[in-house]
Amino acid sequence: MNNTDSPYTILAPRDDVITLMGDGKLPEPGSTELARLLKYHFLPGQWNPKKLKDGMLVQTALEESGLNGGKQVLGIGVTSKGEDPELTFGGAGVIGGKPRKLCFFESIHHTYDVFAVEFNNTIIYLITRPLTPPQDALAAALPSLQFSVFLAAVFSSSLSNKLGTAKSTTLLIPRNTAFEQLGLVTTHLLLSSSKPDLEKVIQHHVVTEVAYADQILNGSRKAYPTLEDSDIQVDRLANGSVFFEPSGGWDGLRGQIGSGQTNILTRTGVIHEISGVMLPRTLEITIEKLANAAKGSTMASLAVKAGMGWVLNGTAPPAGSEWADAGIKGGGWTLLCPTDASFKGVNMTLLWSDVPAMRKLVEQHLIPAPSAGDIAKSEDPNRPLLFDGKATYSTLLSKSSLYGDVVFRLKNEKNLAQGYIVGIKDARGTNKENDWANVVSWGRSTQGSTGGVVQIDRLLLPYEPAWWIEYGPPVMVGVLGVGLIGAFFWGLRWLWRRDNAEATYEPVGGFDREDDD
Repeated sequence: MNNTDSPYTILAPRDDVITLMGDGKLPEPGSTELARLLKYHFLPGQWNPKKLKDGMLVQTALEESGLNGGKQVLGIGVTSKGEDPELTFGGAGVIGGKPRKLCFFESIHHTYDVFAVEFNNTIIYLITRPLTPPQDALAAALPSLQFSVFLAAVFSSSLSNKLGTAKSTTLLIPRNTAFEQLGLVTTHLLLSSSKPDLEKVIQHHVVTEVAYADQILNGSRKAYPTLEDSDIQVDRLANGSVFFEPSGGWDGLRGQIGSGQTNILTRTGVIHEISGVMLPRTLEITIEKLANAAKGSTMASLAVKAGMGWVLNGTAPPAGSEWADAGIKGGGWTLLCPTDASFKGVNMTLLWSDVPAMRKLVEQHLIPAPSAGDIAKSEDPNRPLLFDGKATYSTLLSKSSLYGDVVFRLKNEKNLAQGYIVGIKDARGTNKENDWANVVSWGRSTQGSTGGVVQIDRLLLPYEPAWWIEYGPPVMVGVLGVGLIGAFFWGLRWLWRRDNAEATYEPVGGFDREDDD
């Protein structure tokens, strides 16, 4: 402090501010924490108000072991009220007012209504409170309610200590709404049996280098290594938006940076809020996992019993099976998955023993997934299907039944929050208890180009119309046609008989030549 040759900027709380805090709110005298706090108030270099820009980060004299000996930084805030800007250092304001003479300083510079006391190579700002050095990464994230799902996931795993102490890292935390958009994928990750998958996802959000926001937003295209041993890629769009793209997942899965909180400083680096969850390429989200998350183990068991277990693990039908012979290949499938509670009242013993009926039931709930391009262009690429616009899809049953197709539509087009329903197309003549269901949730699989699971609250029984529904219309059309044809010929016969029955007249004795003339 007494070296006047080295240029420094000192952030100094006034005596009365420290007195009001009391001794209990400062670290113990002589402690390492007190030394950390003091060093955080010293900025190498002369930082006069003209050099300071809003949002910039300035290095301090505090060297952090969590940064591998690198210097901790401090955030600068510059706001304008009228003609005079106001400065903040780490959230602490600078005391302003009219300059007054301090006899032990050579000179006082007053700029922008802010005290900038200068002595030789030193500039001193009087600040409203002491600055607290950054905390561990998880402690720094705790105050944000937007991070609660991610933090709950971390604390439910075995990674909390590792993330809190990993040196020189950037933590990318998805906001809560990002997890909501993944639906059943999030449900799967938070299951107690899915901890290996969850830990892969968490570590894919930890970049193994410190990358502050300006480096990411203003830098060049770059791949950042993660703690999960795979990379995430920075992608810049033409409109200036910057996204992180994970190493796995599906097309369209990404998280925007800059639309939320950035540069939350930590003892080991920095935290950024992102808009999407990053899934690594080592993570496999199968239909079987999603069905389990959807509480649809009964439906999954039926698929296996019907010989269609290949759908659950994303493989092709076995060679020689009827599905392989029909030309069905491996790829994306979407399973309409009724919850286990949907089977209440179903005679499962009878169903287990009737394999053909079981296959028809499973086929009614299996939809070949649309192209990945169509999904990626949609407003929500995290869905396995497009639900909007009364979307109609063929199921595996459509090849053998006129009533295999299903239709999605909004419950209420004026209130999107009420969600969607799905029903068997053209099903009619019943009370509709077995041919439609509410869409509860959904999740997208990472296997195949597209596909996943749509959780529904009711079983869709293959539709078989009653005889008066199936045969009534064609019989009525036939009767009506015969009637019309009969009426047509009856009309012709009536006209013919009328023409033959009409009287004809001629002169007595016939027509002579004169009459002819």
